[in-house]
Formats: sequence, structure tokens, C-alpha cells
Amino acid sequence: MTFGDALEQVKAGRQIRRPAFCDGVYIECAYSDLMRPYLVICDQVERVPYIVRNGDIFADDWEVLP
Repeated sequence: MTFGDALEQVKAGRQIRRPAFCDGVYIECAYSDLMRPYLVICDQVERVPYIVRNGDIFADDWEVLP
């Protein structure tokens, strides 16, 4: 799936990842205090803002987590 397709899934409340990510790492949508959406990358310990890299934007191996 392309990044654009995966982004639509995140906007619908789902979690996404790429096979190259470490186990347990995924991306989801979070909301600021003003209810502005932004992407966060999550693992078992923390959630940090995710800055999309060119390699991720042009990749076509995105997956939606069940």
C-alpha cells in the first residue's frame, strides 16, 4: 500500500507500519490541545512525533495493523 493509502487509514483511526520497522513499532494519529492531528511513532515505551522521510513517502510496502 502507498503512503497516501496508509495515511487515509491512519486518519480513520487505524495503525500503520512498514516491514522495515522494528518489531512493535507503528504509527498512529494523535491530536494536539487544539485538536490538530499529527503522526506519532509508537513502541512499547513511548510515543514521539513522526517526521515522514522521503523513503517512507515513496514506499509502497505500508501495512495496516489488525
